[in-house]
Amino acid sequence: MELSVISAKDMVSAETLNGKIGKRFELVEVHQGGGAVSARIRILGFLTAKGYHNPFALWTLIQVPTGDEGKGKLIVPVVKGAQPVHYFDPIPGSYLRVFENHVEFTIDGQRELKLGIRPDDLPNPQEARMEYRFMKNGKNVLI
Repeated sequence: MELSVISAKDMVSAETLNGKIGKRFELVEVHQGGGAVSARIRILGFLTAKGYHNPFALWTLIQVPTGDEGKGKLIVPVVKGAQPVHYFDPIPGSYLRVFENHVEFTIDGQRELKLGIRPDDLPNPQEARMEYRFMKNGKNVLI
């Protein structure tokens, strides 16, 4: 796996993080049926750094197509009572709906929104799952 060199300054502590970052994708399972194919992948991200003493997290940022309707929907399985974390500003109800067993987050590229799901809100805190759906040529596409 190829590693990328990273250097970032912590603006709060003034410490500099120097290290290498990498990401590996593993195919976990594939399902076929009804003319659709879906796959579950595991994304393994890691950072190696020396001399940096503050906690940090690796974020996964994604770019997704918005499809024919100009929007798509991210669906994340959660446990009952999940409380998604709103970063930046509160996410409007038209973009975020919380159900008993999943969260739906609409992505349309019109607003800068960031959503977090706490590990305790996941069915399996060691593994996050999500799917993204949008319409293309009148068909539902699943990523």
